[in-house]
Amino acid sequence: MVAGAGSPEGLRTQVIAATGFGKTLIGVEAANRLSARRVPVLVPTPDLMLRSAAAWRAGGRQGAMTGVCSLRAADGQGLPCTTDPDDLIAWTEGPETVTVFATYASVGMGTRDPALGPAGAEGHASTRVHAARHRLR
Repeated sequence: MVAGAGSPEGLRTQVIAATGFGKTLIGVEAANRLSARRVPVLVPTPDLMLRSAAAWRAGGRQGAMTGVCSLRAADGQGLPCTTDPDDLIAWTEGPETVTVFATYASVGMGTRDPALGPAGAEGHASTRVHAARHRLR
């Protein structure tokens, strides 16, 4: 586990552990104990994103939750999902407590889609979502 460091923008923490060691539960408990208002949660797949969101709710996380991925409403199991930065901003700027779940691909973490160009390229959807994510801080 890597301890968080304080900064003017707030506490940042990263949990690194093997599969099954309870990273999700550690995250939920840390957010609850810190009364964290805005929490981003990054996961590798949409399926794990949905399971993580359910675990955060079961762990007592209150407030709005949204997903950043390409799941359609019918597949989101009640978690509103988008890749549109304007939607993300609209869904998260009002509520006091927000948890945003995102897949690595949706925020352009080293991914490349030949049809869209390299992640991080100007105008690329993941670049716009990444910029929106910075506005949430």
